Amino acid sequence: MHRFLPLFLLPATLPARAADQLPDTQLLTDEGDLAAKMVEGIDKYLTRALDDSDKKREEFWNVDYSSVDAYLKAVAPKRERLKKILGVVDPRVPFTDLEYVGGPKTPSLVAETDDYKVFAVRWPLLPGVEGDGLLLEPEKFRVLQRKANALGLTLFSFIARQHAVTLDWLTTLPNVDADRIAFYGLSYGGKTAMRIPPIEPRYSLSICSGDFNDNVAKNASVDYSCSFLFTLEYEMPEWNTGDGFNYAEMAALIAPRPFMVERGHDDGVAVDEVVASECAKVRRLYSQLKIPDRTDIEFFAGGHEIHGEGTFRFLQQHLGWPR
Repeated sequence: MHRFLPLFLLPATLPARAADQLPDTQLLTDEGDLAAKMVEGIDKYLTRALDDSDKKREEFWNVDYSSVDAYLKAVAPKRERLKKILGVVDPRVPFTDLEYVGGPKTPSLVAETDDYKVFAVRWPLLPGVEGDGLLLEPEKFRVLQRKANALGLTLFSFIARQHAVTLDWLTTLPNVDADRIAFYGLSYGGKTAMRIPPIEPRYSLSICSGDFNDNVAKNASVDYSCSFLFTLEYEMPEWNTGDGFNYAEMAALIAPRPFMVERGHDDGVAVDEVVASECAKVRRLYSQLKIPDRTDIEFFAGGHEIHGEGTFRFLQQHLGWPR
């Protein structure tokens, strides 16, 4: 089992306490010893950073909970900070040559059953970049994520734009209620459910399935059994989220809109106790805003899957769907 340490999380110049923990390379002659010492030093630094991150997020989220209006005003700059972390780019500024006139190219019917129709829809996203309604993700999206990082972007730079253009189109359709568009995502879709609705107010509700977690430990801890450091998902670490945005804080930017978590007991992406602990922070926030009925979590006997029971009741409660 290989461990991939998120080296790009480290600043260009380490603090004195971290530098003291790195080995004196002149005293080491064996490459294996050197590598082990470097890993040990980086692990010590990250462990200290993880210990400090809870306090930093608490300080960062010292906001006014006296009313929903006061809360929304207080968190507005935090929403902008999350946009910067995700690499969200406003196309009106750098993409002035984007030829987008308010709608997708003509949809084409590609499949039809007694229950549904499937259309292929294509939208212009950026200059030279188009989004396809049937395209779930690029084939080599992990490589694209790392390439985007070097430009100060992330995979969500493109996902955010894709959702923005998709919503631009959906809200023009006569059979779509623009005030009742919800997002429900599983796995990487669950990651999207935690990152796009916080910065896209046109989603009236968000449901995270098979992903909600202690995202800071998930990305950087060697002590958390479900950490990405033990998997091949090397592109997951995100720059500087630990100081301001674990999953509870991302959910805080969805508030006061309804938000729900769906968690299978046997889903290996996390453990129940960790998910419950992070969800408790979300419930406390909604209670402080006097809207506790707008958030929920359902645990079910199952794995990495859509359960579709408590979540459907949640949709019915808040959106009147399905009818």
